[in-house]
Amino acid sequence: MSENRTLKIRLAGRLIDLLGQQMYGGPVPSVAELIANAWDADARKVEIIIPEILNDESEIIVKDYGSGMTLEELNAYYLYIGYERRKLKGEKTEGGRLVMGRKGIGKLAGFGIAEDIILKSVKDGNLVQFTLNYTQLRNLGEVGNFEFDPELDESTEEPNGVTVTFRKLKLSRNFSVENFRKSMARRFALGSDEMEITINGEIITKENLDFDFRIPELDSNWNEENIGDFGKVKFWFGFLKDTIKDPELRGISVFARERIAQFTPFFFNLTGGINGQVGLEYLTGQVKAEPLDEDIDFIATDRQTVNWQFPKAQILEKWGQLKIKDLCKEWKKKKDEKNIDKFRHTYGEYYERIENLQDQEKKDLIEALDKISTLERIEEDD
Repeated sequence: MSENRTLKIRLAGRLIDLLGQQMYGGPVPSVAELIANAWDADARKVEIIIPEILNDESEIIVKDYGSGMTLEELNAYYLYIGYERRKLKGEKTEGGRLVMGRKGIGKLAGFGIAEDIILKSVKDGNLVQFTLNYTQLRNLGEVGNFEFDPELDESTEEPNGVTVTFRKLKLSRNFSVENFRKSMARRFALGSDEMEITINGEIITKENLDFDFRIPELDSNWNEENIGDFGKVKFWFGFLKDTIKDPELRGISVFARERIAQFTPFFFNLTGGINGQVGLEYLTGQVKAEPLDEDIDFIATDRQTVNWQFPKAQILEKWGQLKIKDLCKEWKKKKDEKNIDKFRHTYGEYYERIENLQDQEKKDLIEALDKISTLERIEEDD
């Protein structure tokens, strides 16, 4: 053939479905993406407003007090789908934070819950506002070079920052503000001293958990360990006094760069029976594993799971499995000791009757009580 022929990649509007609506289902993951953006903008505070009751006028508003973006920066970074922030601008923000964002598609997360995403950005005395409409983008034949005018491009005295409004919500039923607050807190391993996050005016704080025992003992502390070819991790594990009913609290959450990488319930893919297996119903904890999100990204795009098939991730997985086995064994030992002590010293109305038995009968009965007390699900009432 004499003429030169070329090939061309085309991106259909349906990409909005694949990267937005189908990947980020629900308000928590959609808003979590905006919190990550606020962190990367060195924001010290983020304000979230969510509706108590859903109706046609309901909106979700997320306002950060970070560096903001100019119109030129919006074009260069925010509206560039797939923009690799770390590769092009470095691993750290201007304020010295490790950058959370990586894949450059989180800005589409809002389309999982809203028809319109309205963004207002203020930087250095200039305000830019525009609206992205799901249906309009979805129906485009190609989204490669879609151009539109901002609704506002003007001077302002407002402080720097970005406000994103999700309008025309696609949510079919009301959701609990308290559950939203808890779920959001569990997606980030951040303290309020690093970045204050408020939901309907109330600051997100750590949950007050009633531990039977915790490693390390103090609530604010983390243990640190170097895992061979994987690298350093920080962690805490704890067993609650009562079985955990909330699936988001059960098991181990894995974080990378202070952000969730593996959601619960999760026990490092542990299979088969273990000593003290009932302890899994009481076990919760967190692991900070920065090597999961360094040169190679081992985290799935929706930030829900780690890709455990990779050899390096499997090193962490094996470490976690051994930790859980040891923890459950220790939990069983402590529970047995506590139950034996409790059963021997709180016989209640039967105490005198046991004491009045013949020596051998009393010995046999106490041995039986000791064995019963070590059954995994036994309680004193039983």
